[in-house]
Amino acid sequence: MLRFFFHSILFGILMTILSLYLLLQYLHFITDARTHPIAKSYDQTVVMEEQDMLLHFINLNQGKSIMIQISDRAILIDAGHKEDSEQLLSYIHEHGVMSISEILLSNPAPENISGLTALLATYPSAKVYVPALTKDLFRLDHIPLLLTLRTGDHLVLSENKKIELEILAPERPLFTSQANNSLVGLLRYEDLRILLANDIDEEAEARLVERHPMLRAHILTVPDRPSSPENDQSLLKKLSPQAAVMLELPCPSCKELAQKTAQEYAQEWSDFFFVPIGKTLLLSFHNGTYITPKEQ
Repeated sequence: MLRFFFHSILFGILMTILSLYLLLQYLHFITDARTHPIAKSYDQTVVMEEQDMLLHFINLNQGKSIMIQISDRAILIDAGHKEDSEQLLSYIHEHGVMSISEILLSNPAPENISGLTALLATYPSAKVYVPALTKDLFRLDHIPLLLTLRTGDHLVLSENKKIELEILAPERPLFTSQANNSLVGLLRYEDLRILLANDIDEEAEARLVERHPMLRAHILTVPDRPSSPENDQSLLKKLSPQAAVMLELPCPSCKELAQKTAQEYAQEWSDFFFVPIGKTLLLSFHNGTYITPKEQ
């Protein structure tokens, strides 16, 4: 009897300790959740004091640029048109960027590369990359060291935050269209994938699907063109992304078609962002998810 009584007391003490431990863990969880809010889904907008990565889609008057910002440094994809240089540099400064480590040029169109001189004058230490297969088309003789990227290359942008850019295109044989030979990159942020398809159209998209059967993306840049029988949207159907971003091209005669295309795309995704000429879109990334802007 005495042994049973002793075991009962011991069991009661252990249960009390366990209950206190579970109560402390619960209180710690509640406190942590209040002081460190986390976006639980891709379409939730919250305010974060600190971001792991900012992704800027900058649609200039004549050109465009995509800026991947990590803390106070950035990587640019395309340098914009030379007539937009002041606008682009002003935007970069306003967002607290102290240095640009890399500038990637997707294709040699003037709206992508002619702003490079002004950028390098401000950020002379930036490394300039072009696709290896189309290097000779860029005519950048004023750059003593021009680096190249090939399909399969990885640029590690932040090791501790698991941010890297994988090059998927161009590949051989090259297309006759300059736009279809654009640099295509898959930006990885932890478990999220952002496909930056730049200027490619359905012909290059079909090859991308064929050669990368395991390709997945949560966010995708889509072309500024209307749907047509020739465009089977194979890339869109395969990826079925959570969000799509479309930058309007500086083509007055294309404006009506672009708006029609945007309306078609907007029916497919809960998060669709149309970026007009002269405007920008900013997506922020924190704790493995992306946060959509409040008003788009």
